[in-house]
Amino acid sequence: MTRFWAACIDDKVFSALGGILKATTEEEKIGKIIEVMSVLELLEETFKKCSKGKYFFDGDTIDFLDVTLGSYLVWLKAAEKVSELKVLDETKFSKLAEWTEQFFSIDCVKEAMREVERVEEFITKTLKPRWAVASSK
Repeated sequence: MTRFWAACIDDKVFSALGGILKATTEEEKIGKIIEVMSVLELLEETFKKCSKGKYFFDGDTIDFLDVTLGSYLVWLKAAEKVSELKVLDETKFSKLAEWTEQFFSIDCVKEAMREVERVEEFITKTLKPRWAVASSK
């Protein structure tokens, strides 16, 4: 089951985040937001079942699924800032929001994760101009 969810995160979340940022119309953006949120809804329910009230998907310890989803958190936060949207809404995804706080509180995660501001800068100064050129062709 872990590999299924990891593949789902890789396939759906990251591509939809990119789609939100690349969107040239409001309809496109809304479609990608709905796509991300539908996966997050499923992950919220999966987390509730798998974690059994503990901090991580596998309970007390970080596992493959935590690392997979966690690796996208900085990108998610940067995408939220750039697009001025809140995707990981604490009221709608309360367990995932708690999980995010726990995940970011781990020392090795703090050391390994890029700063949101640096990813946000990369998106606005590098990716968005490239996407604008590509979409104008």
